[in-house]
Amino acid sequence: MLHGGTNFGLTNGANDKGRYLPITTSYDYDAPLDEAGDPTEKFHAFRAVFAKYAPVPDEQVTDAAPAPAFEVALSCDGEWLPATTGEASALPATFDALAHTSALVRYDAALDSRGGLLAFGEVRDRAWVDVDGSAIGVLSRTGNERSLVVPSGERLTVLVEDQGRVNYDERLGEAKGLIGGATLDGVPLEGWTATPIDVAALVDADAGAEAASSPRARWTGSFDLDTASDLFLDTDGWGKGYAFVNGFLLGRYWRSGPQQTLYVPAPVTRAGGNEVAFVELER
Repeated sequence: MLHGGTNFGLTNGANDKGRYLPITTSYDYDAPLDEAGDPTEKFHAFRAVFAKYAPVPDEQVTDAAPAPAFEVALSCDGEWLPATTGEASALPATFDALAHTSALVRYDAALDSRGGLLAFGEVRDRAWVDVDGSAIGVLSRTGNERSLVVPSGERLTVLVEDQGRVNYDERLGEAKGLIGGATLDGVPLEGWTATPIDVAALVDADAGAEAASSPRARWTGSFDLDTASDLFLDTDGWGKGYAFVNGFLLGRYWRSGPQQTLYVPAPVTRAGGNEVAFVELER
């Protein structure tokens, strides 16, 4: 691959050859031209080898100037998770049944003071499980995790993320969400509401109470530039979530790697004041 690039927003895909693996926002893969289209050491090495066997153009390819580097102070706006809406149904509706094309859906069901082993037919693709507002655990499709023990409580909330769709073979068009219903200690758990969440709109949505104890917080900051410029946003040390610059959804980040920076193209930035925002799923 001569030049990789970036799957901005939520347009990354996924692989599944027996194990589901989402693809990173960047698909540079150590290409001779980096995400910004600038030559790397590999480009010059390729050029030197080619020149041994065939004519190459005389013009010199210069390396790009380093991108501006600086730190931005961030402040917490509060928890971004919206309130539940919609009518209850026996089974949790899939993203597809909701005609929802963004990456998150909030599911809620009544526990009626019960607890026990909560099990789903399948989780596609990652689910954060809360009981009465307290985080209980995470279920991962990649880890083939479908069940966990929940304490007694009144309200079960499950936030599900579509981490990317497989775009080949028999998994084309597969449904996302909580698949195959749910049981609590073997008894069907019914009465689910499903609240679609538009990730791109979260950067401007009203935030809730302070998120000192919640992993689902929105963080914002500002910075100045002399002129519009390519940048690279360092997410090392952050959890998992979505990054925005001036309202533009750059893509997903995740501390599990391998990607630690997100490419910020110059047209997204501007001379003068700029805004950066993180919508965190796992702080």
